[in-house]
Amino acid sequence: MVDVAQLNGYMTSNPVHPKMHRPVVERTKKPTWALDQAKALLLAINSEYRVPLIVLAMTGIRVGELLALRWINVDFLWEQSSLPIASGAGN
Repeated sequence: MVDVAQLNGYMTSNPVHPKMHRPVVERTKKPTWALDQAKALLLAINSEYRVPLIVLAMTGIRVGELLALRWINVDFLWEQSSLPIASGAGN
């Protein structure tokens, strides 16, 4: 927005220096499980927790989003590939 104001002559200089305010973040590779490790976990846990863990693993949603998920969000008839979740369980 400030750049547009500067281009249109409303400001002579940009008081916001984007490169100056950006934090340096060191990217690290996050650990992942191998398929055999995931299978071993699913076989070792109580059966009532298997479906939620499979949903977490297969969709990539967060735990709070999983807890906020309701059957009304799941579209079996239209085979929709997205799950509209407005907010997590903590919100």
